[in-house]
Amino acid sequence: MSSWHPPTREAIGDYRRGERAVWLSRLEEDPDLGPGIGAIAAVLASDEDDAAMTSHLGIAFGKLFDGIGGPYTVPPYESAYCGTGHLFQAPVSEMKQLIAESGLSVDSGFAEPADHLSIELTLAAHLLSTGGPQADQMLWRLRNWVPAFCSSCIAADATGFFAGAARALDGLVAAECRKLTTQSTHHTEEENIK
Repeated sequence: MSSWHPPTREAIGDYRRGERAVWLSRLEEDPDLGPGIGAIAAVLASDEDDAAMTSHLGIAFGKLFDGIGGPYTVPPYESAYCGTGHLFQAPVSEMKQLIAESGLSVDSGFAEPADHLSIELTLAAHLLSTGGPQADQMLWRLRNWVPAFCSSCIAADATGFFAGAARALDGLVAAECRKLTTQSTHHTEEENIK
């Protein structure tokens, strides 16, 4: 489960001219994702060649997420935004339990704590696609901290690429939680009618 790295040169080329370009244009039509995806598309439309953009985004990724940016680093861990704000706190053990209960595991080569954003998103996607009973819980868990992460990312990213991804992520999590609220309201209304 999961990986976390800047886009490769091949990925940049595909986002610009391949299947991922088609996928991005479709996502841009979604009102919840459109503003963020539009920002990504604007960066991809620059005059930089694929190699230069890969380098540029790789450096920005390191500064934003890998600690190279010092005080401007945006930690991609739930525990940085919940509780005391210290890393490796309760969200790590809670996520380990959720992962185990889902019958999944984190790749042994992925040396990040279990509350890493990519792990939580992967688990949420798995639970949603399989109809796992904890899917709702996982979405609300993300909604509890992802907006703060996204706000920090938007403020710190000078490229616009990762800020666009953060806007899209925040929009996606908010939209999924709105669906849950609507479904819950609908079920309550049905129960009241009976």
